[in-house]
Amino acid sequence: MRRDLLAATALTTTMAMLTGGAQSQEYDWTGFYAGFGLGGAAGGEATFDYPSPGFYDNFPEALPLRGFGGGSLSVGYNAQSGQFVFGAEADKTLALTLENSFAEVDNTDVPTDESLNIRQTLNLFTFRGRGGVAFDRLLLFGTAGLAAANSTLEANAAFDTGTTKGSTTGSSTDILFGFVAGGGVEYALKDDARIEIEALYFDLTDQSVTTEPGILESFDATSNSRGVIVRTGINIPFN
Repeated sequence: MRRDLLAATALTTTMAMLTGGAQSQEYDWTGFYAGFGLGGAAGGEATFDYPSPGFYDNFPEALPLRGFGGGSLSVGYNAQSGQFVFGAEADKTLALTLENSFAEVDNTDVPTDESLNIRQTLNLFTFRGRGGVAFDRLLLFGTAGLAAANSTLEANAAFDTGTTKGSTTGSSTDILFGFVAGGGVEYALKDDARIEIEALYFDLTDQSVTTEPGILESFDATSNSRGVIVRTGINIPFN
C-alpha cells in the first residue's frame, strides 16, 4: 500500500510538472515586430477613350490588369488577451506593377501592326488594424485600414504599315488614396522568427493619363487602381 501511495504521488507530481511546463511554453504574441515579404498581385481594369471614328476602331475599350513584383517591409505591434490578439501594422509594398497589352495584325486592307500597352507602378503604403485568434504558436487574423500610393500610369499605342509608322505615348504620376482589407495566417517557427502568409485587397482612387498626339491622335486611359496582393514573409518579434 505504501509503495502504491508513493508511486501515485510521484506520478501526480510528474504530471503536474509536465502540465506546468507545457503551460509555461504557451507562445506570447505581445510585442513589437518587423518583417519583410515577397509576393505577387492580380490587378483591376483599365478603360480607354479613343477619338472616333478613326484609327482606334479595332482597339479594346478595356483591358484587365495583371500584377507582379511587390516586395514589402512592415512594422507592427500585437497585444494578447487570452486567445485574442489585437494590434496595428504599417507596411510599404515596393514597385507593385499592374499591366497588360493588346496586339493585332489587320489584313483587311493594308497589312497593319497595331499595339496598345498600359502599365501602372505603385509604391503602396498601408496602415491597418489587425485582430485574430491564437492557438499557441498559430495565429489566424483579419486586417483592414487605410492605403495610399505613389503611382505612375503609362500608356502607349503604335501602328506600322511597313511604310508608315506612328505612335502616341503618355505618363502621369499621382498620389492615390483608398482602403485595404484582408487576412492571413502566421506561425511562430521559433521564439524569434514567425512565418506569415496573407492576402490583401486594395482599392484606390482612379488614375488617368492622356497621351501626347503625334501621327496618331491622343487617347485617354484610366486605371481603377484595384488589386489583390498575395505574399509570404518573415516577421521578427522584439519582446
